[in-house]
Amino acid sequence: MRIAVLVALGLLLACPVACPAPLATVSNPAWSGGGQIAFTPDGALLFINEEKRGAIDVLSVARWSRVGTLESPNFEPRAFACNGTSGRIVAFGLAAGGETQWATDLRAWDLPTNDRAYAFGEVGDAISAVACGQRDIVACGTFDGAVWLVDPAGTRPASRLAWENSVVDCICFSPDDTLLAVVYRNERHSSNYAKVYRVSDGTAVGTVVSGAETGERLDDVQFTMGGEAIVVCSTSNVGVAVSVWSLADWRRAGTAEGPVREAHAIRYSAALSVGGPFFAVAERFWRGDAVRDAALVWRMNGPTVVDEAVIELGETEGVSLALSPNGQYLVLRVGETLCVYATETLFSAGGG
Repeated sequence: MRIAVLVALGLLLACPVACPAPLATVSNPAWSGGGQIAFTPDGALLFINEEKRGAIDVLSVARWSRVGTLESPNFEPRAFACNGTSGRIVAFGLAAGGETQWATDLRAWDLPTNDRAYAFGEVGDAISAVACGQRDIVACGTFDGAVWLVDPAGTRPASRLAWENSVVDCICFSPDDTLLAVVYRNERHSSNYAKVYRVSDGTAVGTVVSGAETGERLDDVQFTMGGEAIVVCSTSNVGVAVSVWSLADWRRAGTAEGPVREAHAIRYSAALSVGGPFFAVAERFWRGDAVRDAALVWRMNGPTVVDEAVIELGETEGVSLALSPNGQYLVLRVGETLCVYATETLFSAGGG
């Protein structure tokens, strides 16, 4: 296995020779402070969350330029997901002027500009995660541990699929919408685990538990592109790991590990993206008295790691990333700048 270690400076605009030049860079002061980015399932559009302004920008991947902005009066989006066939984007966030700072509002747009707001009083608690399936199906998780299936057209009441005495950290649908993966976190009982449910009846079909003895925490989960496995991103006291778990027998089929950090480099968080044969993770961790960021990318052959690239970003405002669905592009959001890379070039740049 080859490992390419790349160092990026500033906003990735002044990279040393070892770091390949980005295909495109796009900047917008409204993007500073961090936030989510995500591709549509067909890879044609990229969404960027503007938390400060309360909007979601839409970029054309063909031109890497902004083609629209999704806004809703008195609404501040925190996170979003996009449906695979209808093009609907669903976001949860704050209703401006409300009495709480918890994200309790759910909004939907039918692209490109049709804004429709829904009232989901049935959910009953602050929303912590949202996911869209390939068909017209939406799931949201809450801080009280409930997972709800929601009709984005607003014609049917929400139905509760599952409940655990924990916070829902993240959720995602399998490619065929038959399964839903959920990561739970319970700080009081120091428990952290992922469960996979059948969407049809809420039956739990498998569980992945973190290794508490090593300080491991499960941060994110995605399905592989073929839906035959789940990919679990975990962080520990020494770094990041990504594990592939077969849905056929619930065995760990493979693991990709990031750089070993110093023992005092306690992890902050990690977020996972899966695209084509690639896995990518945005890593935030402490080193000494400073917070550092890095982007980790692995090329996979099934559950086996073939190549690894590590982009050390140093101190930033925060990093988020997204792989295009086919893995062709890796997009890094660093501060107010997006940098677009041809994923393959990250491995060839380091030689080996």
